[in-house]
Amino acid sequence: MKNKTSKKTFQNQEGQIALFIVFVIMALLLFIALFLTNMVIKQTRVTRNNLDSIQAYYLADMGAERALYGITRPVLDPEKIKLVEYFQPAGVILVYNIPSLGSFTVIKTSDSSPVSIKASGVFRETSRAVELSWN
Repeated sequence: MKNKTSKKTFQNQEGQIALFIVFVIMALLLFIALFLTNMVIKQTRVTRNNLDSIQAYYLADMGAERALYGITRPVLDPEKIKLVEYFQPAGVILVYNIPSLGSFTVIKTSDSSPVSIKASGVFRETSRAVELSWN
């Protein structure tokens, strides 16, 4: 009779061991899935921040080019007259807010030679700046 009892106990333990192995395998698969998901989310954020940074840089570049265009135009050009009104010592020259594209601001940073302006672009929470100077 003892042999029958020990066989039943051993058979019951086989089911418990199989359940434990399945549990360990499922835990490992869950860990791997969470790790990969976390890695993909972080890479998506890095890529988005990179794209936002590039957009902000080009907004700053666009602001600088726009200011230079207005500054170098003939005096009779209405755009130049508009810019000269705002071209004050260490003052804001241009401020543009373009919906769905971002915004840029151009500031004159020095009056003496070389003259310099600083253009900053903002897209979402990212900002980049470009500084130009010339004689």
